[in-house]
Amino acid sequence: MRKLFRDFYSDLKSSRHYLIASTLVFMIGIYAGFSSGNLQGILAQQIEEIRKLAQMLDQMNNTQLWLFVFIFFNNLLKALLFVALGGFFGLFPLYSLVMNGMILGFLAHTTQANGGDLPQMVVRGILPHGIIELPAIILAGAYGIRFGFIVARGTISWLIPAKRKAAGQQIAYFLKMTIPLMLVLIVSLFVAAIIESSFTYWLVRH
Repeated sequence: MRKLFRDFYSDLKSSRHYLIASTLVFMIGIYAGFSSGNLQGILAQQIEEIRKLAQMLDQMNNTQLWLFVFIFFNNLLKALLFVALGGFFGLFPLYSLVMNGMILGFLAHTTQANGGDLPQMVVRGILPHGIIELPAIILAGAYGIRFGFIVARGTISWLIPAKRKAAGQQIAYFLKMTIPLMLVLIVSLFVAAIIESSFTYWLVRH
């Protein structure tokens, strides 16, 4: 297991361009959400659905426990789908990174437009858990995008008999790296969910 994580660390360093791409896509989404015009209706509807869900959880017994359960499993499912569905040429993680960034950017836009304290919203409502959660989501997006490129190259290489073996080995190695990747994502999102359902929850209400 220790060797597997050493290999994953090396693999992570060699995947830095995918990490950069994933980060840039997410940041583009934030900018688009903050300066959105025609998409305001769609983004506002999604934020309204999140608000209704938060209100429903707030009315339940053991609110913070249910909040933790929802946040953890929702983010974990999202991260797993980023990686797994990235095999469809990376389209799903690219779309999801943009949309998640846009929702965050639009939330910042509406806070500022309604006279709210944007820096305080970021520091109290996003930063405590986001410092762990957002890198984890970006990491999952990066590996999803990378999976898409591997599948695309593998599809082309499969037509060339001499390159089939190398393509198969590349996919097999990537799948092997998803084991430590999933463990990192689970731990990171678990910790982030604890912080968001406790410390962030307290900060937002005080």
